[in-house]
Amino acid sequence: MRTIAAIMGKDLQRMTASVVAIVTLMGLCIVPCLYAWFNIFSNWSPYDSEATGRIRVAVVNSDQGTEILGLQINVGDKIIEALQSNDSIGWEFPDSADTALEGVRASDYYAALIVPEDFTAHALSFLSGSLENPKLQYYENEKKNAIAPKITGKAKTAVQEQVNAAFVETIATYVSEASTVLSSSGHDPQTLLRTLSTQTRQLSDRLSDAGGVLEAASDLTTAADNLIGLSETLVGDASKITQAGGSVIDSAGETISDADSGVQETAAALRRLSAEFDADLQELSEVLTAAFADVNRYNDFVTSDLDSRLQLLSARRDSALTAAADLKALGLDALADRFASLAERYGKIYDRLNRLETVTEDGWPGVQAAQQAVLEEISEAQQIVADISQAGTEALESKLQKAIGAAQSAVNAAGASLAGMGGSFQTLGGVLSRYGDALDALQGGLTGTTQAVAGLQDRLATVSGLLERLSESELLERLTGVLTDDAGLIAEYLASPVRMNTQVLYPVREYGSAMAPFYTVLAQWVGALLTAVLLKVRIKNPEQYPGLRPWQSFFGRYGLFLFVGLAQGLIVSLGDLIYVGIQCLYPVRFVLAACLNGVCFTMINYALVFALENVGQALGVIVLVVQVAGAGGTYPVEVLPRVFQKLYPAMPFRYAMDAMRECVAGMYDHTYAKCLGVIALFTLGAMALGLALYWPAKWLNRLINESKEKSEIML
Repeated sequence: MRTIAAIMGKDLQRMTASVVAIVTLMGLCIVPCLYAWFNIFSNWSPYDSEATGRIRVAVVNSDQGTEILGLQINVGDKIIEALQSNDSIGWEFPDSADTALEGVRASDYYAALIVPEDFTAHALSFLSGSLENPKLQYYENEKKNAIAPKITGKAKTAVQEQVNAAFVETIATYVSEASTVLSSSGHDPQTLLRTLSTQTRQLSDRLSDAGGVLEAASDLTTAADNLIGLSETLVGDASKITQAGGSVIDSAGETISDADSGVQETAAALRRLSAEFDADLQELSEVLTAAFADVNRYNDFVTSDLDSRLQLLSARRDSALTAAADLKALGLDALADRFASLAERYGKIYDRLNRLETVTEDGWPGVQAAQQAVLEEISEAQQIVADISQAGTEALESKLQKAIGAAQSAVNAAGASLAGMGGSFQTLGGVLSRYGDALDALQGGLTGTTQAVAGLQDRLATVSGLLERLSESELLERLTGVLTDDAGLIAEYLASPVRMNTQVLYPVREYGSAMAPFYTVLAQWVGALLTAVLLKVRIKNPEQYPGLRPWQSFFGRYGLFLFVGLAQGLIVSLGDLIYVGIQCLYPVRFVLAACLNGVCFTMINYALVFALENVGQALGVIVLVVQVAGAGGTYPVEVLPRVFQKLYPAMPFRYAMDAMRECVAGMYDHTYAKCLGVIALFTLGAMALGLALYWPAKWLNRLINESKEKSEIML
């Protein structure tokens, strides 16, 4: 210990005996600290709006807008209004898109945002069913600066959110205004639903009358058939046959006339049924299109409206199956197949909707993928209904008119036979028999049509009751009142339905304060490395200390490095707190951590140079470079290449910065003490490594020094 103390005393004398030595030591203590302070100042608040507001981004609105229900809508104007009140970026508004793009190419602007001419038209395309997503054109110059595109990229995301909010707010405002106009005109939803319910009930009553006509026609055909049977039994009496034949022919004519009227009414009922199917499908398509507009509307639809839609789909499927069975009984196989196909489509739509469930934003892309499949099923069902409406009535009229025509031909033939009385009564009997077969076919058709009309009447009565209950719903009344009375509130809510309540743990006021641990630790390592390069680690005249051993030389000369390391830690930490003015909740612990870091870093660099000389200096630089790149000072270690993630636990920078971060932002558990403990272990490990490598590396150092001497150009 005496030898170590003697070496330290001699070093202290040499430090104060030369002006150059004093200036050099002062430079080693102060110059690295300037590196930390200047870097902290340069990174003080680069992401605040005051700083990012100087980044110039051009915005051009070429949107032509569009007109909906007499209202002129221009979403592009709303975007410009929102950006003009946004000071996070230096928004500028040149006259044309060409000027903006030329400014980006010339690096006058960091980026350019252009609203195309058809932006509003595409934004409102859902009203026409085309669903074209509106697109903003964004151009950025990545050559001008590496970080600027990241800042403007965040601005781009903010613009997209503002555009979505402005679009929803605009649509909600116009919908509310339209609702107010309709209500003031007496066309509120309750009135419309009551009117529709009344008309549906009237249609059901008319179908009931049509069913009565069809039943009467069926009774007439039964009576005619009975008359034919009676006529066949009395064929032997010519006089009676003639009288009965005339009566039968007259009755048959009336029956056929009534049947023809029933056919027309049946065809009209079928067309009305097709129209109801088409209206239901069109309404379902519009409801689903609105529900799939965003995740919130979708979840509202699933929880509030989905069950009623499924019930209506199930009822419509049953109606289609019933109609198919009735038409099959009439012999209208092609038309029955169309109704069966329609029932199958209703079943597929029912199955797809039955699988819907509420989702989060993460699951929303999957729901959007299912949207098109549902709409395609609805579109195909509408096409089937269109085919039924076009070809169904023609097939029904053709089938029944054929039967009526056969009956009419039979009546005419019978009349001719009776008028001429020239044919045989056997021929007359055959004519009457064919007439009876025709009336049987007509009676079967009228029976099936009567059943179909009765089923349709029941469905219409159900729909009428549903509409009436909806018109009396308190929920619908409250919704209408909100749309008309609180239009602005609804628009604001829909524009931003979810608010983010952010609570910051361990808040740091300035970005520079957050970066202070990294730049402080980096400056201390650079100072320790410069100290090991500029100051000698070996004693020049070891003979001054008889019996000097390597470990005595190691600890004796390290006293000088220890002094410099502590001085660097004190100066840089006090400068951070007083001169730079960083945020620090525990300033005393911050200074203590800086001093211990100085001891550790000087020991590591001193031990490397003591044992390996020039090779140790090179290793000190390499360790510095690796830690700057991979210690998580600027970027989270998780985003760095895997090799740095593997080396991260063995880097002194990690624990030195973590200890200082605890002082800057706030303590957690025993993290501060643990980090200082690891720093102490690094110090002891470097000490042991330097002493252990001294003797094995002597021959390598001698060879390197001899090569340097031979080169005559290296120190």
